[in-house]
This record gives sequence, C-alpha cells and structure tokens, in this order.
Amino acid sequence: MKIINRTIKENVTFSIVTVCFNAENDIEETIRSVIGQNFKDYEYVVIDGNSTDNTTNIIRKYENKLDVFLSEENHGVYNAMNKGIKCSKGDYIYFLNAGDRFLHDEVLTLINNAINRLKMPKLFLGSVIRFSTRTGFTKKITYHFKKLDLIGIIEKTLNHQAIFVSKDTFQSIGLFREDLKIKADHEWFIRMFCSDNQRLYYEDIVISLYKDEGLSSSNYSLNRDEKRQMISNLFSKTEKSIKHIKYYYDNKWFRKFLNFGTYHIPFLRKKIINYLLNHRIYKDEFKQLLKTRQT
Repeated sequence: MKIINRTIKENVTFSIVTVCFNAENDIEETIRSVIGQNFKDYEYVVIDGNSTDNTTNIIRKYENKLDVFLSEENHGVYNAMNKGIKCSKGDYIYFLNAGDRFLHDEVLTLINNAINRLKMPKLFLGSVIRFSTRTGFTKKITYHFKKLDLIGIIEKTLNHQAIFVSKDTFQSIGLFREDLKIKADHEWFIRMFCSDNQRLYYEDIVISLYKDEGLSSSNYSLNRDEKRQMISNLFSKTEKSIKHIKYYYDNKWFRKFLNFGTYHIPFLRKKIINYLLNHRIYKDEFKQLLKTRQT
C-alpha cells in the first residue's frame, strides 16, 4: 500500500520525519506532539513499513495533517529513514520516530529562533531526555563541546533525536548506510564529523523525550560487531600508522595532545584516529598485534 499526500509546500523550514512499523501503542503520541507545535512552518513526513497492526488506521485519523504518508515494505529502519530524506523539502530534516515526542509545543519555535540567531548552521544539536521503559527513570542528555570531539563520537554516538540536519548536508555527506542494522546513524555522524566543511552548533534546548528501547540498546553483540565493521571501512590500518601508534602507545603527553580538537587537521587525522581506535576499541587485538610486530 502506498499513499502520498503532497501538499503545496515548496519552501519550509523543517521536515519532520517519523518512521514506524507496528507501533500502534506509540504512533499517536508522536503524531500529536508534532501537529501540536505552535510553529507551523514545517512539513510532516510519515514512513510506515506496511504495518500489520492498527498503526496505519491510527495514522489515517491525522492524514489531513500530514504532507507525506508512505506505507510500504521497508528494508530496515535506515531504508525507511532514507526514504524520508528523499521525500523531504525542508531546509532542515529532523527524525522523530514512533515512540519519541517533542517535549512541549514550543520546541520548533525555540529551534527556529536558535538557527536564525546562528545564521542557519548546517547542523544544530540540542539536548534530549531519555526514558527507560525498564526502570521508568529519565535522564537528560546534554553535550559539552570540550568533550565533543571525533574520538568522543566514535566511542559514543550522538542521539538523532537531538540533531537538526540541513538538507544540503545529506546531499554532500550522503544517506545512511542500509547494510548496517543499528549503527548507520552512528556511522553517518562520524562521516559528518570528518568532513572539513561541516560545523556543529549546540545549545541546551531540550528537544524531545525518547524511549530507550531500540535495537542498539538491547543487542550488545550486533552493536559491537557493526561498530567494528564501520570503523574498519572508514579508517584503514596502514603499516605506517601501526609504527606511529607503537611509538606513542604509552606517551601520556600524546594522549593529552589528542584532547585539543586536532581532528580538523587533515594530515594528523588518520594517525590520531588509528591510535585511538586501536587503543580503546580494538585494545586487546592491537596489543596482540604489537607483540606480533615486535617478534
């Protein structure tokens, strides 16, 4: 089943994209949090994976509030998110998937004011609140730029519920990798952060509340394996970098040097990334590799 309702909105500030599949218990709260926004210069795109429960019937209740409603089989969540990007016409794209909701009805107003004050940045990052469905606890997640560097993003990704991405950034960086099941947004953020032309602006505006029940939260082994796969694809291990890492492996001053945002210096980037990846993510494997090189 495929339904598209494109209203006449050629120039809008925000494209809000909701991806869902069999989300009858969550989808209505998400939709209501979007259409209840007081700031109206947005379009709403809903991509459903051909749900077999009551999800599509709930969505149809609000069909006149949607600009795009697409219901068909998707090949994973990132395939659906990529469809949402391709359907979007807004200056900025934001993903608010089923189960997530805007914190209050002034969120888009606050974000619009912020991006205009910052003269339309390519990427805008806010804060989010994580809700644990297992414990019932909530936690506010903020980002501190003294700690937010490439290494930090490699080790722990940004929340996609916290970031507004300009449409042309997706055009220059590319879409999400659909071969990854749970780490494609993480991989995309690393690609974005490695780009010399992208700058990320942060303000402590709480954007949304999201439920901590995704695949990445519950599947540790797949999370680990895909993290290693994406890093191996992004950053190669050359003999030169191995010698460099070996020399500085126990040098505390070098580790301090890494904290000064050197990710933006192109000729150092690969050496530094390789050092940290092996030191933290592939720590045991790399130590064994060093022993092999020494013998």
